[in-house]
Amino acid sequence: MIPSAHMKRFAAIVLVVVAVAGCEKKATLSEAFCSDLRKGLTPMNIYGGVRDQYEPKEFADLAYGFAAISCPEQLKTNETLRLYLENWNIDPDA
Repeated sequence: MIPSAHMKRFAAIVLVVVAVAGCEKKATLSEAFCSDLRKGLTPMNIYGGVRDQYEPKEFADLAYGFAAISCPEQLKTNETLRLYLENWNIDPDA
């Protein structure tokens, strides 16, 4: 269950993913985020590439939503992601 504080952001993420999913075999934003995590990038590395598009807290909410959608295993095993989310008072185990 996603905490209510993150519900609006999560709903927006789902809409973005659904909208992008209609495209031809292109990776969704959440899939791209997860791919970057799997390649060893940290959430801060990823944020550095999009910081002109998102406020820091907004990106933290997106990071949680992206991981919940496309790579829930990262929420359990990626310590850097877990610490990043916890620093924004987001429970990666929620």
